[in-house]
Amino acid sequence: MKLLILIVIGIFLALSSGISIAHADHLPPSCVRDITGGPDVPIDPELKYQFGPKWGVTIEGQVRSFSYDGHIHNATANVEKHSLNFNVDSSCLFLRLSRDLIDSTQNGQDVPFTVLVNGQVSEDVVEDVVPSTGDRVLSIKIPQDYSNVEIIGTTIAPEFGALAALLVPLAMAGIVAYSTIFRKHRGSLPSQKDLSQIN
Repeated sequence: MKLLILIVIGIFLALSSGISIAHADHLPPSCVRDITGGPDVPIDPELKYQFGPKWGVTIEGQVRSFSYDGHIHNATANVEKHSLNFNVDSSCLFLRLSRDLIDSTQNGQDVPFTVLVNGQVSEDVVEDVVPSTGDRVLSIKIPQDYSNVEIIGTTIAPEFGALAALLVPLAMAGIVAYSTIFRKHRGSLPSQKDLSQIN
């Protein structure tokens, strides 16, 4: 009986040495999030847009967050370029970006973001829009383990920066105008001496 058990174990070890087991981290990358459920279980159509972790970027003193799936080491914003920059260590990067964070439009219509991976325009990008919120969703295939990803849009928060530059001169002009009017009418107001004579 012991001999039989040893033979079975030996055969199993000999066969298992020739079997290659594919681990998830060695499988070919696929940047498609496939959400499935059990039989007869309805799937929320927006479940594929729900990413667990959130990351915050500071833009002119304000922290704006976005949800993502993938390995991000760093994320920064460039207001002048209307861009977000990421250091990524994964084969795919999924981003859910609200429109008040960054957007890409032309004549009121959505246009694709420009996505650079290691400084080169990437064609391996799939864009989508979350029906309930209008958030933009990007699925980006990363060719190398560690890459720099830059997403360039047409607007980035806070967009009131340009408006503030216009409002400051207008506010100054209003103050000057008010001061001029006040000085002009100040001469027509009764003085303290005139008021004391009335009493």
